[in-house]
Amino acid sequence: ARGYGRNLPPRGTAGKEASAKAAIVQVFKVLPESLRMVAAGDAISLLLALRAHTGRQQYILRMELVRGDTCQKWHCDQNICRSLVTYAGPGTITAREGGVQRAPNGCVDAVRDDAAVHISAGDFLIMKGGTWGTNNGRGAAHRAPTIGPVHSCLQHRLLLKVDIAEDF
Repeated sequence: ARGYGRNLPPRGTAGKEASAKAAIVQVFKVLPESLRMVAAGDAISLLLALRAHTGRQQYILRMELVRGDTCQKWHCDQNICRSLVTYAGPGTITAREGGVQRAPNGCVDAVRDDAAVHISAGDFLIMKGGTWGTNNGRGAAHRAPTIGPVHSCLQHRLLLKVDIAEDF
């Protein structure tokens, strides 16, 4: 796996890319030492597992501090695959496919309440996206939990996101 991004070589600089380990160190250096080691270990394990099972070489790794409500509507991402770990705050809500109503193009129209699955902080969530194999736009239905309006929210979420990117 190769690393590109802020304070790393730009994407497309063949032969000058950073190692995945250097990229992980860069992403997590803003965290306190105790959390940095846990999150870096999770990221390394996740990248190794994804690489072993998919053979992909390109990943997008992000640590996000979410302040307030985001992604409140049920939706699916048009990517290959996204992995999430919530370290603080409530986890992502995903849905069992049998309870998802979709438009002909695969977009999520509605989700029955009994199909919702609340992922706990600390759990790994791996979601196939709409461009995974033969999904034809029908990625895993999910949404963020409600934590309050951005301007007045006192609760935050800290997430590790790892997306499989197109190899080049």
